[in-house]
Amino acid sequence: MYNFVEIGIDDTNFKVMAEKACRGDVLQGFKHLTPKDVENIFRMCL
Repeated sequence: MYNFVEIGIDDTNFKVMAEKACRGDVLQGFKHLTPKDVENIFRMCL
């Protein structure tokens, strides 16, 4: 399993990526995720 650093991804665009993943809203599911939650998940992948 690779992390983001190993495949050349840094945190430059995490905020934009999280907003796009959530489509500017909250992701519904077992656990509701805000764009900030998704951004934090991305940071854990570094």
